[in-house]
Amino acid sequence: MTMTLDSSIKAFQSSLTQIGVTKGIENIDGWMETLEQAEFSGAKSIYENLGKLKQQLESDDLDGAAIGKLMNTLADETTRTASHADGSQGEKLQQFGQMLSKSSSSLSK
Repeated sequence: MTMTLDSSIKAFQSSLTQIGVTKGIENIDGWMETLEQAEFSGAKSIYENLGKLKQQLESDDLDGAAIGKLMNTLADETTRTASHADGSQGEKLQQFGQMLSKSSSSLSK
């Protein structure tokens, strides 16, 4: 999970428009693969919401408000999960949750 987390943080340090839809979908696929067999509290919900986000991104008509709402939900779930993770992984999850939250607010407007 650490490599996926590191690459996601690096991607979000730029802007969402620089990430692009294709790269975003690739990132989501990596997370979904990582979470598919995960057994921590909240993993299933995060997995399902990532699937919904992927569907939104694959749509011909992108809905910024819907994408922002899903990202905000994922931000909340990621931040909540971070409180149960150990050491640097928890810190990175917390950082990623904050990045998701910040990005979601720019899309929800």
